[in-house]
Amino acid sequence: MSSTNSRFVQDVNRIIRVQRASQSLLEEVLIEPIAATRGIGEVTEKPRNQSGGIASPLKEIPGTREYHEPELITSSDGLFVIEQKIMKKAIFEDQNGEQIIIEFSQDKN
Repeated sequence: MSSTNSRFVQDVNRIIRVQRASQSLLEEVLIEPIAATRGIGEVTEKPRNQSGGIASPLKEIPGTREYHEPELITSSDGLFVIEQKIMKKAIFEDQNGEQIIIEFSQDKN
């Protein structure tokens, strides 16, 4: 048992030595504050969508939806028939005022 205790004490001493060594290194580092400076900002006109992307958020333009011809869908037991309208096209406006047209295909399985 005494060998286990002495080994434990040695391990603890090694940890303490490592911590003391790392603390002394930290104390030697000089910390200087960053000098306060002032900059001059210029307001320039923002380029309009040069990247070709869409500027979020999109707002749907009311009354611009178009639909494919309605389909009749019958339930699996044949008791119900439902008319389904699938959207064909919708027109949106992005944040820059550009029109975004999204067209949907009618997927036939």
